[in-house]
Amino acid sequence: MPSQNKTCDIIIPTWQSEATIEEVLSALLSQQLPPDWKIQVIISDDGSTDGSLALADQLCRHHSWPYQIIHGAHTGAAGARNRGLAQSQADLIVFLGADIILRPGALLAHLTWHHRHPATKIAALGHIAWDPRLKPSPFMEWLVHGGPQNDFDSLLGQRLAAPHRFWYGSHLSVKRALLIKDTFAEVFQRYGWEDAELGRRLESRGVNLHVLFTARALHRHNYLPQDVLRRQQQVGQNLHVYQRLHPSLTLVPSLDPSKKLLYRLLIYSGTLTVLRLIVQLFPQISLPKVFKLLTNIWFWQGLWMGSTEPKSNYLS
Repeated sequence: MPSQNKTCDIIIPTWQSEATIEEVLSALLSQQLPPDWKIQVIISDDGSTDGSLALADQLCRHHSWPYQIIHGAHTGAAGARNRGLAQSQADLIVFLGADIILRPGALLAHLTWHHRHPATKIAALGHIAWDPRLKPSPFMEWLVHGGPQNDFDSLLGQRLAAPHRFWYGSHLSVKRALLIKDTFAEVFQRYGWEDAELGRRLESRGVNLHVLFTARALHRHNYLPQDVLRRQQQVGQNLHVYQRLHPSLTLVPSLDPSKKLLYRLLIYSGTLTVLRLIVQLFPQISLPKVFKLLTNIWFWQGLWMGSTEPKSNYLS
């Protein structure tokens, strides 16, 4: 990247982020920088009604980096990120979640990487782990070690990650020129798939996503079992939206009839409710088979719900 073009915008989509935004911004604003980089923070709000924006403004106002706070309706992470992109003029974009706390040297790792690899079609994925201060429950640990969230385990020892699978929008750096034609699909207004879908489009254009384990961050979000299950249901619903955007692919899986019967029996017999209560009432017990069963069934419930939603709800 030429020395005269060393500009970077950090885009942070926020929604009801009062509990985390102060620590996220404090960690970001204390990052070490090379002297020839110009950094701007863009906080793109997604219809928050709490005090997160006031906190963000107070912190950024007393720092030397320029910043913008963009107000928007509650349309989902895709829309919030796109509104941030629309205000960006920098050569490099770092997408950061509003609950992702950069460790020292993380931003420097992204900037150094892109300076050494100036090609437009090279992006970098930073690493994310649970914030140990949360004392993650066995369910949370299972989510990232065999479960359906942030599968960094499968990237250990790898140099490249498949964008259609690992385009994690919570800690990612990419040249802005790459996103002029392709942005996040705003038909995704619930949780799930909006970043992977963009990664799939970019992968088809020859983008390489490098794994940057030296850019470390902590995930400051305490997930309760009911939060995870609700998200899994939304992931199932949104998969139909993803499928409609890519009709030539087979993205929505088919469920074996015997397993479908088993799932329905577990739901209608009340067994599923009992298992969910056990996980909620005894959060320190590790039950990986139960965790997998619960998340699978909630995902399939979302799939069944999404299959009945009219196409006009999402695509014009």
